[in-house]
Amino acid sequence: MESKYQDKNGYVRVRMPHHPYSNHGYVYEHRIIIETILGYYLPAKCVIHHVDVNRSNNANYNLVVCENRIYHRLLHHRARLKRKYGNANLMRCSICKTYDIPDNLYIWKRKSRHANCFSAYKRFLRKK
Repeated sequence: MESKYQDKNGYVRVRMPHHPYSNHGYVYEHRIIIETILGYYLPAKCVIHHVDVNRSNNANYNLVVCENRIYHRLLHHRARLKRKYGNANLMRCSICKTYDIPDNLYIWKRKSRHANCFSAYKRFLRKK
């Protein structure tokens, strides 16, 4: 008999005391589902993303394995851009803080900028 409960964060946990990543004898159900499909235990760094953002929906089509938390955050960021602006490929100008398509921005020292924002910023620095 399988013992399950939903924790305060909305994740479903299953009692499996012998699982390598069990916490007080419980493991996240989404982790068990992915490991069953793959046939091996996931590394500890792997994070599982719920596509519909519903933490209790553990259908296998709703789960994406992320190699680390950085990639998982990227998925959430792109989903937020898609929801808010309708385009997940937008980038933010580091000067005016507005989002725009990458064709209208250029990257300089790992920062994306509009050409006119950058030239106005350089003029401001020269006056200072």
